[in-house]
Amino acid sequence: MTARARAGVGLAAAALLLAAPPLHAAPTCERAPPAAGLAGTAAAAWPAPLDRRVSLHARDVSLRSALDRLAAGAHVRLSYSGELLPLSRRVCVAYDGVELGDALRALLQGSAVEPVVVAADHVVLAPGRGAAAAVPRDADEVPTLALDRIVVTGSAAGTPQRAVPVALEVIRSAQLARASSAGSVAQVLNSLVPGVWVWEPSPTSALLRYGSVRGASSFGLSYPKVFIDGIEVANPLLAAQFAPESVERIEVIRGPQGAALYGTDAISGVINVVSRTAGTADGAPRLSLRSDVGLAQTAYAPRAALAQEHALALQAGSGGRSLALSLAAGRADATVPDGYTRHLTASGSARRVGARTIVTGTARFYAADARVPENPLLPALPAGMPGMPGAPGAGNARPAADSARAEQAVRQYTLGGSLTYLPGERWTHTLVAGLDGARLDGVPETGTLLADLIANTTTAPPSQADRLTLRLGSTARLGEAARASATLLLGAEHAALREALAAGVAASGTSGWQTSTAALAQLTTGLRDAAFLTGGVRLERHEGPRARSQLAALPVLGASLVGGRGDLSLKLRAAYGEGIRPVSSATRGALWPGSRTQTRLADLAPEEQAGVEAGLDLQFGRALSLQVTRFDQTASGLLQRVPRLPDAPGTTLPRRRHVVYELENVGQIENRGWEAQATASAGRLSLAGGFAQVDSRVRALAEGYTGDLRPGDRMLEVPAQTLSLTAGWAAGGWSGVLTAYRARDWINYDRLALARDLEDVRRPMLPTLGDRLRDYWRRYDGNTRLRASVELRLPRDARLLLTGENLLNHQRGEPDDITVLPGRTLSVGVRAQF
Repeated sequence: MTARARAGVGLAAAALLLAAPPLHAAPTCERAPPAAGLAGTAAAAWPAPLDRRVSLHARDVSLRSALDRLAAGAHVRLSYSGELLPLSRRVCVAYDGVELGDALRALLQGSAVEPVVVAADHVVLAPGRGAAAAVPRDADEVPTLALDRIVVTGSAAGTPQRAVPVALEVIRSAQLARASSAGSVAQVLNSLVPGVWVWEPSPTSALLRYGSVRGASSFGLSYPKVFIDGIEVANPLLAAQFAPESVERIEVIRGPQGAALYGTDAISGVINVVSRTAGTADGAPRLSLRSDVGLAQTAYAPRAALAQEHALALQAGSGGRSLALSLAAGRADATVPDGYTRHLTASGSARRVGARTIVTGTARFYAADARVPENPLLPALPAGMPGMPGAPGAGNARPAADSARAEQAVRQYTLGGSLTYLPGERWTHTLVAGLDGARLDGVPETGTLLADLIANTTTAPPSQADRLTLRLGSTARLGEAARASATLLLGAEHAALREALAAGVAASGTSGWQTSTAALAQLTTGLRDAAFLTGGVRLERHEGPRARSQLAALPVLGASLVGGRGDLSLKLRAAYGEGIRPVSSATRGALWPGSRTQTRLADLAPEEQAGVEAGLDLQFGRALSLQVTRFDQTASGLLQRVPRLPDAPGTTLPRRRHVVYELENVGQIENRGWEAQATASAGRLSLAGGFAQVDSRVRALAEGYTGDLRPGDRMLEVPAQTLSLTAGWAAGGWSGVLTAYRARDWINYDRLALARDLEDVRRPMLPTLGDRLRDYWRRYDGNTRLRASVELRLPRDARLLLTGENLLNHQRGEPDDITVLPGRTLSVGVRAQF
């Protein structure tokens, strides 16, 4: 840890101590009354099976886990609705030989539900009198419970969010549905997570393009590490869309503070998608239908583009044994002639809870095909351009006859599960194992300026990647939360990635086996459930093809302080962390093929990022919440594909038009900024907003660097500000949501002007090299994306949904002047349950 980082952590810790509110009012983990106290609470004898005796000892577990383990111990089916219970709230239970009815009554006190026997072995937690008025529709999202919910932060055992020292964002399923009816990751992150910006993808784009994750962590590709139920995905840029019906929540960590738990490649942050495994309220199977059809206006085609999305989802089982399946398919015409995209997503998850074990399984398959037409904004580039048919290195290009209609194909799968063993109150052991794979064919090459301009003909070769994840962790909870406590996490992990390019294609230098093996230890101590200190380290060895073995120590250090009075609660937090991204990452191998010098990967160092963040979380009942975070991070050893002229012509083409790209460690970036988000509700009106200010600048450049950046320059494609605002209104049988989000003020190339200059065969190739590219820099101010939806309730639990996307009808200007997006899109949809 640098002296500067240590000073930052020390100042943040001092601020926590000086600004701390009174601690005596801080809520504590809910400890159930002893057996003697429970015995006297029942007004009458419980009917069977509520009279069965149960024993359960657990600390800092979610309410959902406690309910399901009680049901398993009593050998009954327990059904409940997630809309009536705060299932992620943490609880502590200590029951010895008490009746199930007494245990449930104490555990559910204040929740406005009560146990009702519906069969000899089936109990339903049904609303009591006045429950409809007393319990909100989305009980899991009540702000007063946010700090006490259990979140997954590297261990399937979970941890209370109040002890987490970083700005962790938890996006619930109801929020996902409101942010994007079609499950667009870009829409969800841009409107709900400040500090993260994803450029809106065109309909035929198979990959995500991150503009900022607290700035830039690379000179080439910046992206967070992505997990599905704890299983790392092989290519994080492929997670562009999901079926909302299959997701319970998404947890997002920004910055390198999560690397101590999640390992290499978590240099920018972590996204963990948790699948939905909840049963139904009465245990009976429930089928959900979603169908949307819309038209997208476009200035580049003779008629509007048709888009449609249809999905089926099945939920079955009770809390202790449940199954969820979903199937979604869609097709959209492109906004320019001769283009289209179609996709299919199938997913399933299952959960089985025993008295001492919890077993989950997940499976997911995603397939997408697209026809990518010519860009109507770009001129026809001359034959002989690098990457064009017949040009040097054009072996991976499409034939000329197919250049106007390049075909893309993407396949992705995830298969795995977890086992949680709870031998007693103190220890929890977890095992996560899974496999994720990706297949790409016809996807445009990225990472160079020329590739973007001739993407219709320059494609990366077909590639495949499969990643195995094995993670074993043990968590010990010691002491009492109300006095002094400690949580110790010990873990070991192993990951193996196999990447390969198509037969006959020159290897990029990253193809082959990559492995990483790690051991980690993290300790969190708590005082009176209000003051927390966290420290840990991860030791990890990464080995890749033709790259030197890398041993890294990734530390994390943090503190949080929680207090409050009445409905007011305040959390102050600070954290320091370090992360690395190995040279031989799967994303580079799939999208940066064939560089002349990539075979010398052993000469390159991994990219690194380290920094500190500090902030506060303020909540006032259910009426108001506020989160503010300041971050200061430095990324170093950054890699870039730098264009160079060849050493020898070796071609019949003029030498000035032959460019090769070399992968180099080129410098450092400094990322500083602020993040803020707030929610407010008053009666039928609800408001939510987010803001991020980011200053991402080049701090230093390596000697011999031949690119167009200079120390002090702002990083290209990183917005200086991002903003979002959502307003919701519910009245009677209808509700409406209006969302606006925008990125503004970034520097990028004038790609249209550059393409026009390249079209002129009389001009030399040199404008695409070095400082001359600075002449093509321009400032973009961005467009406001406006989305509105109105939901009308229909008889028999059906709903009609009217949605408008991009209501201001902007098709150009993000992230450059050659990307064409769908215009104003109006759709109608139906939601039904059976």
